[in-house]
Formats: sequence, structure tokens, C-alpha cells
Amino acid sequence: QLKTGDYKEIDTLTKTFTGMTKALEERERHGRKSMLILETIDNGVLAFNKETLEITTFNHTCEYYFNIEKEKALGLTILTLMRRNLNFKAFIEQTPLFNMIQDGVESEKVEFECVINNEPHHFLTSIMILPKLSHEEEAEDILFVFNDLSEKREMEKQLINTEKLKAVGQLAASFAHEIRNPLTTIHGFMQLFHELEAKESEKKAHYELLLKEIERVNGIIQEMLDMANPRRTNEPKHVRIDTLINEVVLLFEQKAISSNVIIDVQIDETPYFLINDAKLRQVFMNIVKNAIEAMESGGELLIALTLDKKNQVMKIVFSDTGIGMSDETLKKVSTPFFTTKETGTGLGLMTSYRIIEELGGTIEVESEEEMGTTFILTIPFPSTVR
Repeated sequence: QLKTGDYKEIDTLTKTFTGMTKALEERERHGRKSMLILETIDNGVLAFNKETLEITTFNHTCEYYFNIEKEKALGLTILTLMRRNLNFKAFIEQTPLFNMIQDGVESEKVEFECVINNEPHHFLTSIMILPKLSHEEEAEDILFVFNDLSEKREMEKQLINTEKLKAVGQLAASFAHEIRNPLTTIHGFMQLFHELEAKESEKKAHYELLLKEIERVNGIIQEMLDMANPRRTNEPKHVRIDTLINEVVLLFEQKAISSNVIIDVQIDETPYFLINDAKLRQVFMNIVKNAIEAMESGGELLIALTLDKKNQVMKIVFSDTGIGMSDETLKKVSTPFFTTKETGTGLGLMTSYRIIEELGGTIEVESEEEMGTTFILTIPFPSTVR
């Protein structure tokens, strides 16, 4: 038979168990919430035991970069995973992890470049030793939190490049205005002398050469002016991009035939866009001209246009089977005055980059030596379409 005091003791125990159960449920809820956050953030999160080096945390971002499922990674040691996974090995070797363990350093932040899945990435990584949460734990955990800064660094490079273009543009404008006037005068007098002494064949040949050289200098100045201020070209008007491309192809038809180059145009009829056709024409002409000149022994130039109505962008691809470019040349392709041609100025492609940037678009270049080059132009739809 239970006494009154026994009931009170049972009631106290019941309340205690109820409180413990609620505390455990709350702890479990917080644990699930923490795991949900861990699995949804873009940062990579990796943790492992300091003594055994066994991996204890491996979130979805780690799965993506190291191309291994979480279930297969958990429980493995860092060294085992490094032996089995080249991406993981390349990543860990760029960090001061083992030096930190040896020297007893508690935290460190490091930024480095690393090739993952055959692509270069720029990582910012924080490494810290987590304190033990309880006395029962055998050892501390070491936590990795990493963030891929590749896009940010690329944007910074583009910003720096844009500032360089502005500086060169200002220089080009100043240079062009200073030199163009005397060139015009010289050109006028040379034409006059040529007409007056047309019968003297030897002098005539010299004059013709001088005229050609002056025209060439004038052409360089024009390119520098276009580079300095591409906005000064014609006002926007309603044009069809497919028509514009076909007109440019027609302009280079004879040059392509004489170079044994086949131009394959695969474009559908496009709507009328309100856009500056003079700017786009200049870009198309620069790329087509370079492509044909890169195929001295003949080849094929593919021009394709697609409209992405969902994302409101047009994508124009120029792909040739020419000599291609090395990685080093590819890095300099938009650099002012850089050219691999004897008679080139190195301003045509730079101007093209500037024009597409003015239109809010981008130019991507893919190239492989002896295989060819592909230019991919991505341009937002203009606001007015009919």
C-alpha cells in the first residue's frame, strides 16, 4: 500500500522524467535544425577527430567539390580519403593542416588556388580546433569551413581590366585627336602631288606606297577611337540579328573562298531588336575576319545563334577550325595592342569586348592549339522587341 509521501515522490520523478524528455526533444530539434543549416549553406563544412583523423562531418558542398557521397566519406580518415580521392588530396595539400596539428595552432585562415575536377578554383578556407563539449569526448575536432571565391576573383579581374580599358581609351582618344589633323594635311598634299606627277612612274609608285601607309595609320587611329568611345557610333534602330550576321558573312564571302574556308550559318529568323547595329556589325566583322585569317590552309567557320526567351538573352557562337591559341595567348586575347599577326594592331578584339560590355553582355573564348577557337557572345535582349 502506497503512502501519501510515496505519491509525492512518484509525482516528482514523473515531472523530472517529463522535463528530461522535453530537454532531449529540444536538443534533438536544435540538432536537426543545425544539420539542416549545415546541409543547405553554400560553404563547404568538414570536420574530423584530431587524434584519429576520422571524418565526422561532411556536408553537401564537400560532396560536390570532392565528388564523393557523404556516407562513403564519414568514418574514413583524412589520409585514407586523400589516397582515394585526388580532388580531396589536392585541396588538403594546399592547406597548413598538418603543420597546425604539429605546432598546436588553434586557428588559421588561408586563401589558395586549387584544381578541382580539372577546373581552377580559388578557395578561402578557415581551419580551427573545436573545444571538447564534454569530458566524455576523447579528443577535439578540427573544423574546415571553405568558400569558393572563383566568381568573385574573376569579377575583380574584370573590374581591373575595365579600369585599364578606360585608361587606355583616354590615352587613345588624346593620341588620335593630336595626330589626325597633320595626317589629314599630309594625305591631302600627297594626293595633289600624285595627280600633278602621274606620268612619272617611279615617283608615282613611291607616292602610292606613301598613301597606303598613311591610310594604314589612319585605320589604326580609327580603331583606337572606336576603342576609346564605342558609344559614338550610330543610334539604335530596329534590326534582325540574323540579317546582320548574313550581311557580314556576305562581306567576307570572297575572302573566305580565296582562303578555302567554308562558312556554315545555322541561325533561325530572329525578331526585330532595337539595338545599335553598327556596334554589333563591328564585333561580328572582327571575329569573322580573325577566324578566316586563322585558317590559312582552309577550314570551316560555324556561326550559330540561339534565343533564350526564358532568361531573355541571345547567344551567338563563332567556332572555327583554325590554328587555335595556347593558354598563354588566350589570357591576353583582350589585352590592348596584343596580336599574333604581323599586320595586326591588337585593337580589334579589345574593341569588341568593350562594345559587348556596353551592351550588357559577355564574350567567352575557348581555344585549343591546332584544333580551333570558339567565341561565345551572350547579349541581353534589348528592352524593345517587335
